[in-house]
Parts: sequence; structure tokens; C-alpha cells
Amino acid sequence: MSESFLQTTAKSKLYIGPASNTISTLDEFEAIDESQWTEITGLIDLGKWGAKGNEITQGFIEGAFVHRLKGNIDNGSIEVVLARNPFDAGQNILKAAVQANWNKYAIRVVLNDSPTETGTPSTFYFRGVPMAYEGDFGEVNNVVKVNATIGIDGQLFEVPADVTISWNPSGAALPAGVQGTAYSEAISASGGLGVPSYSITDGQLPAGLSLAASTGVISGTPSATGVSSFTVKVVYGGFGEDEHEYGITVTVS
Repeated sequence: MSESFLQTTAKSKLYIGPASNTISTLDEFEAIDESQWTEITGLIDLGKWGAKGNEITQGFIEGAFVHRLKGNIDNGSIEVVLARNPFDAGQNILKAAVQANWNKYAIRVVLNDSPTETGTPSTFYFRGVPMAYEGDFGEVNNVVKVNATIGIDGQLFEVPADVTISWNPSGAALPAGVQGTAYSEAISASGGLGVPSYSITDGQLPAGLSLAASTGVISGTPSATGVSSFTVKVVYGGFGEDEHEYGITVTVS
């Protein structure tokens, strides 16, 4: 889906979180309560940033060529351009962070690229060092701007955009079957892109039953009693996959 999933910065959002000089794992970033994130509004430019290896070169007197190695990874700095707003809470936190202390802060960037209405957008997390908050006043008839710099300290985490898949039935127990009696039960998944295809990836259906890959219908005539547990996987033709555990009990007629 590469051509149909072009991304735009429109409606992307930048957040500043709590001060922390030690936060360093994705789990720690995702555990921050939503109430602790403050949006920095008035975004004009999010700049460019990401992994870049530091180049190390060495030449030798007896050699004809320069040799190169890759040193530490530098994720760079976000050079943010904002429309100055002295009443914006996020801008004021960023400004104070530059002027008043050397604390590092949790930073989050959220793109507007969720593949479906129920999906989740690409999200970036990093520990940031607020380095600059400079007014850009320009000439007459210009919008007053702020050029802000947030250095990326350490690792940059990216959580890719994804779909959110829901299952029906949502529970684990499917209706019971009776040995020797025809059985039919439909399983369906929603939220992915494209046509879904279903399969059993773990465990097994009760003897005599089968799963239709195109419809998700489990049907047939159970030939033995017992409890069967199995995992159904859905794979969408466009994008998205998920698994769900189910179980069927077959009783004596």
C-alpha cells in the first residue's frame, strides 16, 4: 500500500511532557498519563530529524584511499518554527525550559496518518533538551514566529501507524456443538484494510469441523466429544493482521 499511504505533516501535533533526565524506554514514554502531555500549538515547520551516523575517517601515509567507520548515532535536533503565541501553554513550558533550567523533557510527535478511522497514527517519542526559543520578528506584515530547538538526547522511538482490529465474537468461548449434529458459527474481524483471510495458527478445531478462509465460518458435523482450543489469524489483503483465541466444546447427543 506504499502509493496509497503517502504521509503529510498537516494536523500533526507536538507535545512536551514531564521533566525527566532518566526516561529512556518506550514503555516509560507510553506509561506517561495523557494529562501530563501539553500540546505546543502554532506549528509551522517540524523540521527534519532522525538517525545519522557520525563519520570517522582515517588515512594512512602508505595508503591511496581514505577509510571510513561509523561512530555514534546522532538523532539530531528538532528545529521547530512556531507562530508565536504568548498565551499557549505548550509554548510557555518550552520557553521556560530553555531559560530556567537544564532539565530534559519527554517529547512526543504524533502524525495524522492513521490508516483507518479506528487505527492509530505514527508516534515518535524521545528525551529532549530544550536548547533555543528565539523570536523571529522579521519585517512589516510578517507573522511573528519562534524558532525553537529541541535536541534529541539518546534514542528516538517510533511507533508505526497501525490498524485496530476487533473480533466478533469478542470472547473466547464459541457456542457448544453436539456430536453428530451439523454445526455452523461465523467468526469475523474488522478494522483492517482490504479483504480478510482466516486461518488456524495454533491448536485445532473439533474433529469434523473446518474453517472457511474467505468467510470465517466454522462449519461441519462434529465427530467426537471434547474441548478444543485454537487460534484464528486474520490477514488483510491491504494492511493489518491479528490473532484471537477461541474454544468449542462438543457434547454427546
